[in-house]
Amino acid sequence: MHKNLVLLGLVLMVAACNPTDPSSNKTAAAKQATDKPSAPKVEPRVARAEPVNAMPLGLELGYSNLEGAEQVLGVRPTPAIVDTDADGIADTNADGVVYEINGNDLNIEGLQKAMLIYDPEGNMQAAMLLFSRGNRMETKEVGQAIGTLSSKYHRVRQNYNSFMDFGSAVFEQGDSWVHLDAPHVSDTMLLTYTTKTFRTLFENNVQAQADQANDRKQNAL
Repeated sequence: MHKNLVLLGLVLMVAACNPTDPSSNKTAAAKQATDKPSAPKVEPRVARAEPVNAMPLGLELGYSNLEGAEQVLGVRPTPAIVDTDADGIADTNADGVVYEINGNDLNIEGLQKAMLIYDPEGNMQAAMLLFSRGNRMETKEVGQAIGTLSSKYHRVRQNYNSFMDFGSAVFEQGDSWVHLDAPHVSDTMLLTYTTKTFRTLFENNVQAQADQANDRKQNAL
């Protein structure tokens, strides 16, 4: 699945978990700005003493919060702008649950962008890391990534072409999944980390959208 569609599905799913009235968002934002000096300080959460889930960028899924990300990464993630359709029409993330970081700010080779997704309680539920790929015949970046992930997490399955260095793999750690996708025709590699609950909700959302599209097609015939 194309990375933008995956991201959009995740964003829509999170928003569905926390429906709000747009007018109330503006009122709440204005009130928050007014009350900001007296707002209680949120303690950063990075990982449990003995982490249970996968830890993209050193942040434990299902536990880490935005303040923890800022502490570990040294940069403040910014609210994401997400493509909403094939024409690239963008919509801001009004609920503030999806954040992005420019890969250049993290000094991680090949990282173009990181997306961090939080639930309404502020717990990180998903992270998406988009990497560029060089000369795959020489660097074997996908194979190296699969090897690194296999040393950290339980590999559930993989479909990898070692000659052309492309494919996919799925890993499991505690209450989390890690999906690696590097299609043959793409010059990028996408790592998607999710809690199992979040992934299930996402897949159900994708299936529901597919069913609705099929129903519309059938009704149009």
